[in-house]
Amino acid sequence: MATKKKLVPRRQPAKAKKVIAKKPVASKVMPAAKKAAKPASIKKPTPARRKPAAPAKVTRASARAFVIAARLPAAPRRPQRRDLATIPEFAEMTPQAAVVGSGVLSFTAGVPAQRREDLCNATLLAQLAANRKVPDRTNIMPWFDAYFGALMQLGWSVQQSGFREYAGQLDGLETHQAVRNVAAALLGPSPAALAVVLSTLDAMQSMDRDSPWITIFDREHRDSKSTHFQIGLADQLPNGGLMMHLMAFSLEANSKLTQVLFFKLRKKKVRLQQNSGQAIVDVGVLASVRAALKKRLADHVTDFIATVEI
Repeated sequence: MATKKKLVPRRQPAKAKKVIAKKPVASKVMPAAKKAAKPASIKKPTPARRKPAAPAKVTRASARAFVIAARLPAAPRRPQRRDLATIPEFAEMTPQAAVVGSGVLSFTAGVPAQRREDLCNATLLAQLAANRKVPDRTNIMPWFDAYFGALMQLGWSVQQSGFREYAGQLDGLETHQAVRNVAAALLGPSPAALAVVLSTLDAMQSMDRDSPWITIFDREHRDSKSTHFQIGLADQLPNGGLMMHLMAFSLEANSKLTQVLFFKLRKKKVRLQQNSGQAIVDVGVLASVRAALKKRLADHVTDFIATVEI
């Protein structure tokens, strides 16, 4: 009677243990393989996007191609003022200035008349290309990126400090007085060059508000609470090259801007940012695009450029 022993079924769970033990081994190996693959895909975008950002060498052929292909706004059907319908005249062996759209260029006495015209045309093309690329005037920094990028395509080697808040006292100043302070800091080591810029600002200040010069400049900033403008000085180098001293400004206000160079600056109501630097202009490239620039800008020049003796 004691011989009928029940077969022990308790050993069967041991088989289940073996099955369970096999599965974790395989699952632990797989995630490790997936984690190792991820870092390779993260590294790809950064180097690939930064390499094209390095400026390629500008040649005469590439500059001409840029001028021909540049997308510009439609030209005005006729000059907006009858007294602007004249070709700007550039002088020799005397300081001079010109308003070019939203900018003002001054020239020391040593800059030849032909180069003055070339610089004005190059600046105007860069402005128009930036206007077409960034039509919204409130997008000031992208506009400047497009503007300086276009100048580089025309053989300007631009070095700039980057935009920063105007560091001086604003309350009670007019915009042109802040510009004088920035010019003094930039051109302090070159008193003769500084004198030309200050004479230009004096000339603008003394002009009738309806003069062609002021009309062109203010038209670019009309009916807006934010705007930008540029002040530049061209200087002939002893080796025959050209040096451009560049100042760029961004102005934002609580109210609409009128006569931007004579706008009253009030703390907490106005934000003024500045950028300054220099550019060496490749005179060979500048001369090589002369004809192409004149052709592209034939319908714009009289409406956007005016010269004044200082």
